[in-house]
Amino acid sequence: MVLPGMDGGSELSFRFRALLESGFDVDAVDYPHEPLSTEQLAERVVDCTQPGSVLIAESFSGLVAIEALRKAPDRYVAAILVCSFVVAPRSPAWRPFLRSPVFTRPPPRWAIRRWMVGADASAQSVTAVQKAIARVPASVLAARARAVFATDARPSLTKLTVPILSIRAREDRLVDPRAAPEAHSDITSTEIAGPHLALHCRPNACSKVIRDWLASRV
Repeated sequence: MVLPGMDGGSELSFRFRALLESGFDVDAVDYPHEPLSTEQLAERVVDCTQPGSVLIAESFSGLVAIEALRKAPDRYVAAILVCSFVVAPRSPAWRPFLRSPVFTRPPPRWAIRRWMVGADASAQSVTAVQKAIARVPASVLAARARAVFATDARPSLTKLTVPILSIRAREDRLVDPRAAPEAHSDITSTEIAGPHLALHCRPNACSKVIRDWLASRV
């Protein structure tokens, strides 16, 4: 089960999911356009996953995945957290910008390249990210951003017994490594070359890492 980034949609992970479909039954979750808490989103994830599932969660959804694992550990055999975090990913100085008016328009193309997809991303990739963000009401994006900067998932993470892999992107400019799951818990981690939206921008590298790890653990 693939969980989305903060936009809450499955469109950006389409190529990644297509690569995994050879050998795996792959589903994706789309979050409703409502300002739900990570706990409420986790309840929806638990409700739509079958026993024996693997959670693959990118960025914001790492928090949702950790909560889902806490709520229903027997339902999952493993989890992969991609470019995720367990405490605020950047400095608290960002907090004044987390109000709805900031999110009324999608980020400009230069900002998407710098913070999300990298300088080498295609024009189509940048446009896809802009469209994914534009679909979400500003109030919902602002609520999710505030939740990110208020989070502390460390207590839940350290109590989990499900095997967890953390995938880091070397050029990730959004998530400080000190906020990453492996900085606060003894879980397996690996690094790939790429930007923050790794499933979207580096689907081949992510799918290979995940296939190899699952083959060794599950």
